[in-house]
Parts: sequence; structure tokens; C-alpha cells
Amino acid sequence: MRVTEKTRIGLPRARIEDLRTRQANINEQVSTGRRINRPSDDPLGTMRITNYQTTERQVEQFQRNLERGSAFLHQADSALNESVDSLNRIRELTIQSISAVLTQQDANSLAAEVATIREHLISISNTRVGDQHIFAGFLYDLPAYTAAGVFQGDTNQVTLEIEDRKVVPITVPGGAAFGDGTAGTQDVFATLQNLVTQIPIRNVFAFANIEAELANLQLAQEQMIQARSQIGIRIAQTEAARNVNAFLNERVPADISAIADADMPAAISELTLVDNALQATLQTAGRVLNGPTLLDFLR
Repeated sequence: MRVTEKTRIGLPRARIEDLRTRQANINEQVSTGRRINRPSDDPLGTMRITNYQTTERQVEQFQRNLERGSAFLHQADSALNESVDSLNRIRELTIQSISAVLTQQDANSLAAEVATIREHLISISNTRVGDQHIFAGFLYDLPAYTAAGVFQGDTNQVTLEIEDRKVVPITVPGGAAFGDGTAGTQDVFATLQNLVTQIPIRNVFAFANIEAELANLQLAQEQMIQARSQIGIRIAQTEAARNVNAFLNERVPADISAIADADMPAAISELTLVDNALQATLQTAGRVLNGPTLLDFLR
């Protein structure tokens, strides 16, 4: 087969252009520290990186949700813990009030203390995180309870996604904790108001009513404890999710790095090989073509 002048010139030129392209690509990897600098460098790797970056953004959002959710749940837990303690004190006062030897003045003092604690509990029921009332459901812009102790929220719960497809409620409906006057809940504030009314009345009928309210007080306390136990479960869920997200927060960037980053020792070694091959090819081409004209043209 006859080798034409065009072929004799074209073969070295193609080899040199290929080496220079490889040289430029490796130089870019060394300068940027990245193996993939554009999608065409590795389409499959680019797709995997995109998926990992989506996961990164999701984890960042989950972390923000966890911070917000933890604030709500811990605030609710603290509020209900204080409320249970307040009901313990009211139980003590109520038991004292049914003593036959109690003076009218003492009974009035007990009723006044119950009234004070009731007002404090109404304040607790209107606990907020930021500008959101945590026991008001979706109507969190308004206090959950009026000054008279009437529920004005709803039964909905605010939820947040804390892991992929894992959603937890971060609020408690007021009715589930303090009662809302409907069947199935014990209205704490109505019970306490009845005690405030009955304790100063010193007769057997009032004593019977007070004893009935003691039973209601027990139901109210159990209701609060149950609501608090649900909060405890959710706090445990957020802590577990926090651990999962912390793991992903470390793992995902490492996975991206493993795909996208250049192996610097290998890249530098390859660059040396390509540089040497390019120089050898240029020298060989010069000899083959018997002169510098082609080399000057290519350079």
C-alpha cells in the first residue's frame, strides 16, 4: 500500500493532537483537584453526583426541620411537666379543703390559691415558640385558650419531615393535654373553676362536689401525662433522625468526593507520562518529516 504525503503528515498530527488533549485534561484535573469538571468527563458519574447533591439538600432541610421540631417538642414537654406539677399542688389543696375543721378563712385562701394556679395553667396552655402557640393546632396565630379557659384552637397537629418519608407531629392539640370541653377529654380549666367555686362552701353537698372534682382532677392529670408520653416518643424519634442525618452529612460529601475528585498522585504520574510521550512524538514526527516545518506549524 502506498503511503501518501497526506497520510504521512496526518498520522503524527492526530497522535500529537490526542496527546495534547489528554495533557490539557489532566492539567485541568491537577489544577482543580477534580476528575469531573464537566458532565462530558463522566456522564454516569455526573448523574450519581447529582443524586448525591439532591440527598445533601434534603439532609440540610431535615436538619432545619429537626431544629424547629426539637424546639417545639421540648417546649411542650416542659410546659406539660410544669402543668402536672401544678395539678399535684391543686390535689394537695383540694384534699385539705374537705377537712371539716377548716375555717372559712382557710377555705377562702385555698380557693384563692387554686384560682391563681388555674390562671398560671391557662398561661402555660398558651405557650409559644416564636409567634406560634404550640397547643392551638393550625390556628397557632391565636392563643389556644381564652382568659376564661375556653379552647379556641383546633385538633390538627403541625408536622415536619425529619427523614426521607418520615414525618412526625411537633405540636399537641390543646384538647389532648388540657381538654377542650368535648366528650373524650377532661376539661382541666372547668374542673379547677368548679373547685374554686365549691371550696369556700362549707357543707356536705360542697364536699361531695369537691370529691367528684378530685376524680376529675385525676383524669386531667392522666390526660396530661399521656400527652407528655407522646411528646417523649417524638423527641426520641427526632434524636434517632438526628443521628441518621449526621451520618449522611458525613457520608454523602465523602461519596461525592470519591466520584468527583481526582487521584492527585495518579494524575501527576499520568501527566508525566503524557508529557514524555508528547515530547517523544514531536521528536519522532520531526525526524519523519525531515524538518521543523510541521512541528512549527503544530506548535
